[in-house]
Amino acid sequence: MIFNVHCYAVLKSNAQIDTNNVFHLCSGGNINSSTYLSNLNLVMSSLTNSFNKTIVRNGYYNNTIGRNPYAAYGSYQCIGDITLEQCRDNVDLAAKEILRRCPNFEEAIIKYKELTVLKYFARSFFSIMRDKPSFTLPNVDFVTSPGEFNPTFDNLMENILTEVASHSVSSSSCPTNKNLYASGSIEVMPSQKIYGMAQCTSVLSVKDCTQCLRGEIHDIRKRFRGRVIGGVIC
Repeated sequence: MIFNVHCYAVLKSNAQIDTNNVFHLCSGGNINSSTYLSNLNLVMSSLTNSFNKTIVRNGYYNNTIGRNPYAAYGSYQCIGDITLEQCRDNVDLAAKEILRRCPNFEEAIIKYKELTVLKYFARSFFSIMRDKPSFTLPNVDFVTSPGEFNPTFDNLMENILTEVASHSVSSSSCPTNKNLYASGSIEVMPSQKIYGMAQCTSVLSVKDCTQCLRGEIHDIRKRFRGRVIGGVIC
């Protein structure tokens, strides 16, 4: 049983993407400015090239190209336990795929498995807690023992939330170097475990991260109570 939460795509760049594990959301209306489109292409290129010239801290990077009202903002956040090389390959793939899946859209988010979330917007979103746009990752299968599952799930989510907060507090003196990520598992019964993961983008404050995760965990409780797999991406 697996649950994951994000408040923020591992393949080689020449590999074929597994379309069954890609989740994307196009929003913000159609692009009607050639200047913005040019800036968007440049900011996406900067994300894929960031590993060549920048220290990528905890799998996070953002950049802005252009000036308002035509500025393009982009970022990515890789999951906390993959290597920098895996993160780079994943970002390269996600950047290509998001432009293919969301052509001529002002804003978009893409996620591959639980590994990377990549976003671009027509307005600044760095260091700002946002719960929209978001999309859910449902699963149609239900657990066989909800009486044991539900309270155990609640305990696991609280444990993970506490661990995320402890990571952020330990490095709060360096706000650009926070690894706001935790994962864990808990046994429901001898033959069953629940696995969970939660992560915020590294530039969020401790307060905003905790608030966001609590909101998304609450959302998971409502939408996926008793489900085998579920998650929320924002």
